[in-house]
Amino acid sequence: MVDLAIAGLVALFVWWLATGVVMFAAWQSDRWQKWLMVVFTIGALAGCAGLYASAGMQSVTGTYLGFGSALAVWAWLEATFLFGLITGPRHSRCPGGARGLRRFRLAFLAVRDHELALLAGARLSPCSSPAGKTMRGFGPISCCGDAPQRQAEHLHGAPPRAC
Repeated sequence: MVDLAIAGLVALFVWWLATGVVMFAAWQSDRWQKWLMVVFTIGALAGCAGLYASAGMQSVTGTYLGFGSALAVWAWLEATFLFGLITGPRHSRCPGGARGLRRFRLAFLAVRDHELALLAGARLSPCSSPAGKTMRGFGPISCCGDAPQRQAEHLHGAPPRAC
């Protein structure tokens, strides 16, 4: 249980560190942003390759590769938002008097396409396993539809099995 907590804290720290890197890149001058976007795009392509490679790996290495790869794809998606490439249909400031549901709607229209891209990326991230079976779930949260059953099997000493 302690190992799981440590892994979760490390993942959280690395994710926040990556967030800081993306935000720092977004604060750079417009002159650098196109080159930084090229770097993020190369990272995302490498991340997609890493997700595919790690899909069938049932090891600690596969876990690290999958997490790092998903983080690279996520960083690209965040960069596209912060650089203004994938946002939403609303590009103007929120009116000062907007409150409640109207304010929420206006805010959502500003970020809608980015949020939809995140959902699409999360849905596509599991890729396919080398065995040809498509993994289901929401990225690293559940690589297979029977994740609770797999966890119970693992706790009782059963060897890992493919999706």
